[in-house]
Amino acid sequence: MRLFYKYIYRFYLPVKLMEDITTIHNEIAKEGILSYFSSKGFSFSKRKFKIQEIGTSLIYVELAFKTERELERFRQFVSNYKELIPPWVVLPHSFQGAPRWNQGYEEDYCVGHWIPFWKSLNQHQKEVYQTKYDCPKVWQEWLLLRDKT
Repeated sequence: MRLFYKYIYRFYLPVKLMEDITTIHNEIAKEGILSYFSSKGFSFSKRKFKIQEIGTSLIYVELAFKTERELERFRQFVSNYKELIPPWVVLPHSFQGAPRWNQGYEEDYCVGHWIPFWKSLNQHQKEVYQTKYDCPKVWQEWLLLRDKT
């Protein structure tokens, strides 16, 4: 058995995962998230589990694993939860081109996670998603331009 945590996995809680945790624990907090993952057969050391609330409904999670097998098993579990909350909801004051867009968590979330999620949707799914999250006109225009490139 390995003594050291060699593998790190970082992600933002997807919509459905947040809903599932909130349904069981009534809030998104470290203990509730740990308990939820534990109920799914995962165990983490509290010292090797970090969460940070970045913005409205945006939770950054960092987990450490001792083996690559544990990491891959967890990554597969999380891959079942795809939908991410859009940037106009979680970072309402950060728009593409705004001063913080290309810095820190805003860049990591928007560029590294949300845009790839957006690109994975077909046109119909994009329309439903924009309606579901009341996409502002300025974002609709930007997304339309982005889809053309």
